Amino acid sequence: GMWFNNTWAWNTGGSLHNTAAGWEAFWTGAGTRDPSDITARLQKLADQAVQDVDSMGDASFSQTQLNAMAENPGLRQAFRGSAVDSRFKELITEDPVLRYLDTARLFQFMPDVVDPVSGCWWDLTKPWLWQDHLDRYKSVYGPDGTLIQYK
Repeated sequence: GMWFNNTWAWNTGGSLHNTAAGWEAFWTGAGTRDPSDITARLQKLADQAVQDVDSMGDASFSQTQLNAMAENPGLRQAFRGSAVDSRFKELITEDPVLRYLDTARLFQFMPDVVDPVSGCWWDLTKPWLWQDHLDRYKSVYGPDGTLIQYK
């Protein structure tokens, strides 16, 4: 088995709630321990987040965002990305298997998703931006990052 390093969780900003949920998942076997299983499940949630945001159309955006897009239509993609990111993280917290994962808050320096038990991490981005994301986080979170594709 693998020993969980509690210091690591606190040093990397793991919250008490997520760490406790991680322990619960670890001991009960509720958590899927295989990183490739987690990756596949996260990708499904990312795809769902894109569908949810796109199906809502303009309702995905605040009035402030809609006003800004009226002035500068180029902002739509950035606002869509933010909405997808928020929905993706919301879906993770609602997922009975993945809810123990730590998710980044807006503008927090960490990958989008970190497993507080294994230390593996995932980041939601476009494939051509992945290398930048890997370079940004690997010195702190290690090289075991995985791309979750944002489509």
